[in-house]
Amino acid sequence: PEHADIPLKPKNPRGYSNKNVKVEYVEQRLLSGDVVIQGLSSHPFTKILVYSDKNVVKTLNAKYDGTFDFTLDRKSLPAGTRYSSVGFQAIDLTGQLPVARNSLKQLFFAFITGANMFTANAQEENPTVTYELNQIPEYLDGYAYNAAGAVLPNVKVEIFYSYSALPVYSTTTDDKGYYKITSEFLPSTAYDIQYTSATGTKVKITPDQFINQNTKYLADNKIDLFTYRNVKGTNELPPFFAQSLSPTVSTMQPNPTAGPPPSVLSNNSSVLMIVVILVALLGVVGVILTLQLLKKNQQPPTPMAP
Repeated sequence: PEHADIPLKPKNPRGYSNKNVKVEYVEQRLLSGDVVIQGLSSHPFTKILVYSDKNVVKTLNAKYDGTFDFTLDRKSLPAGTRYSSVGFQAIDLTGQLPVARNSLKQLFFAFITGANMFTANAQEENPTVTYELNQIPEYLDGYAYNAAGAVLPNVKVEIFYSYSALPVYSTTTDDKGYYKITSEFLPSTAYDIQYTSATGTKVKITPDQFINQNTKYLADNKIDLFTYRNVKGTNELPPFFAQSLSPTVSTMQPNPTAGPPPSVLSNNSSVLMIVVILVALLGVVGVILTLQLLKKNQQPPTPMAP
């Protein structure tokens, strides 16, 4: 029998009244500066709202199992703005599907992709759970400050994953409290910055706080922390990343004396092995059928009654 999940509105409201969405997600910065957000929502087809300040700039839905995976393109936003937060809102699945206006193909597409095919009447009644998005700069260029706004010269600067207690990179500020960490040494996921003085005093901040503390310096020097910058001060990617982002074009000349590459040989060997196994199985089946027929033919005929 086929299995189908059919949302029902029970007479007893217990369980049905839980309209608060619970979400777990991760953010990852791409080399392009765009951010990929992947996660899981407690409700199927959860409505997702992406904000820039207080304006909704992107709307989409989670899939039928609550999973979601989308990319935030920085170039689609006006200069000087950013994606600030993302909201999640439960959808009332007991609302009617607009079957008359949508083909079965469209409904199937909505089921697979999580497209919003439901009526919006009940969506507005459900609360929106909002999370602030982390800013993940491509590189750091500015001054270290403590909570009181004082510059911190000659302190140790350490970079930590947000979920780890071990630093992934460290450097020091100069006599004026200035430091720079280029893109090669920064994580692509959310991280924190920690300053440690010679006396052991620690100050831990987020990249958001670093940007806010250095707003004037960044503006005066026209520094975009979300653009890749290497130790040479250029946006040239390392060879490995440059090759992975560029179209694959073979520059090797064919060698008529060389044999096929190892991958081809491996594939051919696998195919040959499968063929041999199939032939062997067919042979075994043929032998068994032949023996059964011979056994049947050797049995004496049943005598007929007088």
